Amino acid sequence: MIAKERIVLFAKECLPKIFQDEGINDSSASSLSAISTNDVTIRQLCRLWGGKGYIYKITVQVGDENKGKQSFTFVMKHIAEPPGAYDTLPLGDRRKALSYHVEANFYRHLASDAVFHHNLVVPRPYLVVDGADDHKDADNSKEKNNTNGDIIICMSYLEGQDFDSAYYSYNPTRSRFRKPAHLALDWLATFHASHWDVITTHENDGTKTTSSSLEELIQSTGLQPIGSY
Repeated sequence: MIAKERIVLFAKECLPKIFQDEGINDSSASSLSAISTNDVTIRQLCRLWGGKGYIYKITVQVGDENKGKQSFTFVMKHIAEPPGAYDTLPLGDRRKALSYHVEANFYRHLASDAVFHHNLVVPRPYLVVDGADDHKDADNSKEKNNTNGDIIICMSYLEGQDFDSAYYSYNPTRSRFRKPAHLALDWLATFHASHWDVITTHENDGTKTTSSSLEELIQSTGLQPIGSY
């Protein structure tokens, strides 16, 4: 279980983006410094693939007793990699570790683009922390010899949105008279095609970078060259 004090720190980083999503005036940010562990509720949603961590629903109370407190919710995915040298891990653990780093890279660099530019229902990333980023070699690439460090992905919570209603909240012009399987395939096709051989602008540590091809995009963002992300 991740320490509640750390979750408070993560919440303080996520809340300004949540305020922005909900159209709340920036003055609400003045209440962030007063948030304590007593204002945070943690609910475990599920255990991750391979027992590598957990997904939590985080609810934060913001405000004061006089004006009343308001609740804000987000999802936090916590991946704890096994300690030790990468080459000594079993093949299955290495594959799982790589997949989680790729997932972190997707949410860090491309998820917001998928939401806002391609009308895809994807949780909006609020914070991505990859412990492996603290271990760099001379050419600024990740060291394969050290997999110590947690991965934290904080994202929006799509509460009460089944696939159909969520999909059409972003696509009001599309027909509702379609089978669920067709809706799922339409989403999947759009997701996979959204970066095929197009000029794409993505975020890299706050800096916008343009990629002119899919190969360049994969290389610059640390995505999986073959497969889902």
